[in-house]
Amino acid sequence: MSFPEHSIDWQKTGRELLIRILIERIDCVDFEDDEGDWASFFQDLEVVVEDLGTSRLHQELFEHISQMQQRFAADRNDANFLQLMCEEFVQPLKGWWRPGDKRCDSMKAFQFLIKHRVAERSSAILVQKWRMDIQLSVERISSTASSKLAALFDTIRSKLETYEREYPQLMEGAFLLELALWKSKIDQLEDGTAGNARGECRINCGADITIPNVLPYLIAIHQEEDNGSDGDESSGEEDSDEGEDSEEGDGMDED
Repeated sequence: MSFPEHSIDWQKTGRELLIRILIERIDCVDFEDDEGDWASFFQDLEVVVEDLGTSRLHQELFEHISQMQQRFAADRNDANFLQLMCEEFVQPLKGWWRPGDKRCDSMKAFQFLIKHRVAERSSAILVQKWRMDIQLSVERISSTASSKLAALFDTIRSKLETYEREYPQLMEGAFLLELALWKSKIDQLEDGTAGNARGECRINCGADITIPNVLPYLIAIHQEEDNGSDGDESSGEEDSDEGEDSEEGDGMDED
């Protein structure tokens, strides 16, 4: 099966192919006992490049992988080459690599970030406050105790899901605000339908200034609603617990 060349991002495809090779190699290494023999990784990479070059198919993919192979090979003798590779694959996330002899935990973190596409998903959230919250949570990986890493991963995943769910609603509110500002500008004209007046009104309605200043308040409203919802659920659970305690107490009185 063939695909139109313009429908495939070969740079992204090459990156994902290298990540798969790296993940497979990571799964074969016991970081608790040794640092791993990474010669096999480079051998696998050389085979892929050789096969792509021989087949002469998808020249762009061949060029991208060849470039990455050369770059990683240059860092091969660097003591931190594994860190350099992993950090590049999860850009723009940073500060998550664990220092010292905690490479096993760093590999767990890398696999988590890749599996859940944390870098890609957080970059798609265009609310700076939320993106920074994800970034700060990711940075905490480097200083969190090994026993608490799983809980931190769950927190990051939960935040991503929450922000992804709320983002469309937030943008809908911003869009409605822009429409209101646009209509207000049109209403100020004697003849809002003349020529390009309607289009000019949208450009000059001030949405580019007003919405960025209002957006933080919309975010705060969404967060208050979520907190209120959580509070209601907690209250319901407490009431339920109290009811159970009361029933148990009545039973004890009868005894």
